[in-house]
Amino acid sequence: ANKKQAKGKSGIAEAAAPTPVSTTDELERGVVASIQRSRCFGLDDMDLPGEYQQGFSEMRKSLTAAVDRLAHDLYESQVHFMQELLQNADDNHYASDSTPCVHIFLRAGGGRPFFYSVNNELGLTEKDVRAICDIARSSKQAFSGTTTGCKGVGWKSVFRVCSEPHVLSNGWRFKFSSEGLGMLTPQWVEDDDYARLPEEIRTVHAAGQTVIYLPLASCDVAEGIESEMRSMESDVAQLLFFRRLREVHLHFPSGGTSRLAALGDDSGARVATLLEARAEGASEAVCVTTHFQMHVRDEVSVALPIIEEPRPQRIYSFLPVRAVGFNFAVQAPFHTTASRTDFHRTPENARRRDAIAPAFLGACSANEEVASRALKYLGHEPVESFWRAAWLDIVIGLRCVPCVQTVKNGLVEPHKCLVRGEDPAVKW
Repeated sequence: ANKKQAKGKSGIAEAAAPTPVSTTDELERGVVASIQRSRCFGLDDMDLPGEYQQGFSEMRKSLTAAVDRLAHDLYESQVHFMQELLQNADDNHYASDSTPCVHIFLRAGGGRPFFYSVNNELGLTEKDVRAICDIARSSKQAFSGTTTGCKGVGWKSVFRVCSEPHVLSNGWRFKFSSEGLGMLTPQWVEDDDYARLPEEIRTVHAAGQTVIYLPLASCDVAEGIESEMRSMESDVAQLLFFRRLREVHLHFPSGGTSRLAALGDDSGARVATLLEARAEGASEAVCVTTHFQMHVRDEVSVALPIIEEPRPQRIYSFLPVRAVGFNFAVQAPFHTTASRTDFHRTPENARRRDAIAPAFLGACSANEEVASRALKYLGHEPVESFWRAAWLDIVIGLRCVPCVQTVKNGLVEPHKCLVRGEDPAVKW
């Protein structure tokens, strides 16, 4: 018989009661135990022959120090892990009749603050678990075109905010420790420990969701996470570039919520993102829809927000990397550094950069309203020569596009008017 699942206050399907998942899943326990053995978990140096004791001890210390440095120093932002969670959710697999989504919760009212994410994916596999427990051995194939992550290091960023992250997915129940090789060595969450988890965590897990639970290190960390959630709330362009993920739900400590959703149309050229925000205690949500003119050239997409005063946008490699000066978003499979804060200056990345101008001009040709704001989308001239090349290509291409507002004749091509001042069109 089909069993109906109730929806909790978050809107996530929940089981009737937070009963523990069966601990008879020997496969999952066996995998965790085998990873522990491969890490020599519980092995005392003194159990080894004398000639190997010092070498083994030094190797363990070196690996521990390397993992600790990677977890704490690779990413500039303490809350970078949130982008990694979104990336993982986008790379996951989903049932054909479900809307891929992730819920992000921050609880900071009384007691120890904690964070958790809930994803309606099909569930972790053994290959996924072994990848989480390693470094640079991701289960995702590099540059395969089907996944964003491939470097195998992003998960470790959670240790910037938490010393004991938990992973719960179907029969999998394990956690890590920030001590020694604990960042690479999973520990099974036994029934007693599982019962001590917050009830809301156990409830969504029992409903078949994949849950990442992070007991936070301090209230200051919680404040940083809330600030990042607010930034995600305002960065609606990000929803345009996910491969699978269609909705992101943010649940704030105050009780307020926001739903970010990507919408489409029949043409695929104009898309929209929806922000549905509901303050604590409010009976109705405030909905804001932002339309974008999209255009694709080769592997490069540009997204120009159809608003009167466009603001600076970032360059994406599926996840946001950084802004370079444009007031429109650019998405391409750029090769990024391990920290995802910059781009490699490779011939392949240069080829993708050179496709930005044709894509931008294509968007202007497809939409007169966009063309009328072309100079506003240009933003300011990039400081870096790598990105300045794309900016100058756009300026040159706009010579034949009616994009300059004149006093009497409306929009005309630049060569038909006299331009004064600091406008980018002066370059003509």
